[in-house]
Amino acid sequence: MKNIKFVMELLYKQLGVSTDASEFGYESVTLDRSELDADLLPDYFDEIQIDETLLIHFYNVDDYIVYIIADVKDSRWCLVGILKSGKLAYSRRFDL
Repeated sequence: MKNIKFVMELLYKQLGVSTDASEFGYESVTLDRSELDADLLPDYFDEIQIDETLLIHFYNVDDYIVYIIADVKDSRWCLVGILKSGKLAYSRRFDL
């Protein structure tokens, strides 16, 4: 699983969640912007300049999902978010 070390460190630093790489589920998908659930994104998501089609990496462990939204053409990260029990608990943009 690419980026798992980053994901583990992010969960620990932001929410104090200690995990092991073997505990994670992982999936990558391509979606159109319009298919994303606005309730799971930060308010500023519409300000991020990115194409309509997105590459999204999901990492899940226990009640947490970490998502990385990237440009489908060059895999450049635009946004990272952490969902805790289905609610946005943390986000960071990378397009600035």
